[in-house]
Amino acid sequence: MGVISGSCPGSAHNAALCLRQKKYTLRTTVTVRLSFFHQRIYRVQGKVLIANRGEIAIRIMEACQDLGLDYVVIYTEADRDSEHVRRNRTEGPDQNAWRVSQYTDANDILAIADHTQCTAIHPGYGFFSEDFRFARRVCVRDRRMTFIGPNWEVIKNLGDKINTKN
Repeated sequence: MGVISGSCPGSAHNAALCLRQKKYTLRTTVTVRLSFFHQRIYRVQGKVLIANRGEIAIRIMEACQDLGLDYVVIYTEADRDSEHVRRNRTEGPDQNAWRVSQYTDANDILAIADHTQCTAIHPGYGFFSEDFRFARRVCVRDRRMTFIGPNWEVIKNLGDKINTKN
């Protein structure tokens, strides 16, 4: 397993849009055609854990559905009635919505990913999308998974302003 990254501009948030269609329109109405990135995204197989909530989670869910990928969503007690939870099953043998104590608890998220046999994690926007330690932990572990977003080394270097300027 590894990292899905490529020519898609911006943060991991755009990866959801990249998952969904060959081309997408940015808020500035600039249309970007995907090439290498789009081809690699289709190689994801198995199940994706969506480590975000709300509209971001819904966009990633829809992208997974369009690609025929199974997915798992997480939620906190405060988000129990959110749309991204209501669209999924919170109990039973085919449960795909799991409660976590907080969205920033990497141990909870990875435990759910392991329990549900996820093969990839999509961090969405914010939370873990800019945390190189989380991305590295997803990719470099006994049960490796694919981190859908920039390589953890890229995230680390972008967080270091001195190296970024060079």
